Amino acid sequence: MSKSKGFLAGILVSAAAIMTFKSLPKSKQQELKEKTTKAGVVLRDMGYDTAYLTADMINDVTDKAKVTVTNLKRQGQDKYGDKIDVAADHMKQFSEQATPYVDKAKDIAGEYVEKAQNSLSDFRGKLTSDDIELTQEDIALEDALLDLSDDVQEEVKQSVNETVDQVTEDISEKNK
Repeated sequence: MSKSKGFLAGILVSAAAIMTFKSLPKSKQQELKEKTTKAGVVLRDMGYDTAYLTADMINDVTDKAKVTVTNLKRQGQDKYGDKIDVAADHMKQFSEQATPYVDKAKDIAGEYVEKAQNSLSDFRGKLTSDDIELTQEDIALEDALLDLSDDVQEEVKQSVNETVDQVTEDISEKNK
């Protein structure tokens, strides 16, 4: 049934109910009003009771869940707390030992980045001048930059590998 047909049917049924109610004698109308009022009060009270019972039940479940979570957390700390602390200490030591090596790698890479930026600036300067003459050296700049990039990658990889090896060796020595 479409919405408009449903709406029209609702209006017709409501109108028929009102006409039927109005056609009843006054005593019957009064009796129906009282029954309806009593039923409404009973339904309202049942609704309140249900809402309060549901709220109490939810609070009980929430409290039980909090207790269970607290117990599980305590059990996990008791069982794995030492291992978590040891792992955190190892990570802190690794981080502290790796910091100088990472800084060194950044410095090495920074030098090459600076050289590449200077080369690009020089090349841009030559391109923006009025009398542009491309020489074999300018044409080979791209190859030089690629070689420079490869050198940087190799040095960074080597530096990182050395850092990891050194930190691993230091941690192994401390754990002995």
